Amino acid sequence: MKRVICLFILITSILLLAFTQENIKKDSSYDSFVSQNGQMMKLQDFRLPWMEGIGYSSYQNRIRLVCIDQAEKYYLQIIKDSKTGNIIGSLEYNEIVEMNDAIKILQTQYDNDIARSIEYLENVFINNNGIQVGYIISDLNKGWFIRLDKYKNDSIILFEESLDIIKGLKEALNKIEEIKK
Repeated sequence: MKRVICLFILITSILLLAFTQENIKKDSSYDSFVSQNGQMMKLQDFRLPWMEGIGYSSYQNRIRLVCIDQAEKYYLQIIKDSKTGNIIGSLEYNEIVEMNDAIKILQTQYDNDIARSIEYLENVFINNNGIQVGYIISDLNKGWFIRLDKYKNDSIILFEESLDIIKGLKEALNKIEEIKK
């Protein structure tokens, strides 16, 4: 009986730890960089054009230059209006390139997936910060999306075409190169 109780406690502890670890929100590269204490920090924003998603999926892009002592980092910040305030997803330069490459791979799979008779399909790339990009195909509709925060339901921006997302990423990369000069 003691073995059963010990085994039960052990399994319960392991499961509890596993579920707790899964639900802990990991800091993004932006959050990690700007949370350095005891440092002088300068933030500079450079606006990019507003872009419209499907329906009320409007959002704003900006480039944020973060200078801490001698270190400089450039981030694309995607800002979505929400009932509870703005939801902001931040992508560092190399993460923008990574996301752009992921969309190109997803594009090759998109046409094949549309041709199949599928009730529901979601194909998504998730970067290290938890920002997701992908597409949804269902009986009712099809389209592309960016999900800025997996913990917030209203953090999704919908698009008809992947090219709308690629255009925004390309504008961000071009703006960063312009600022660096």
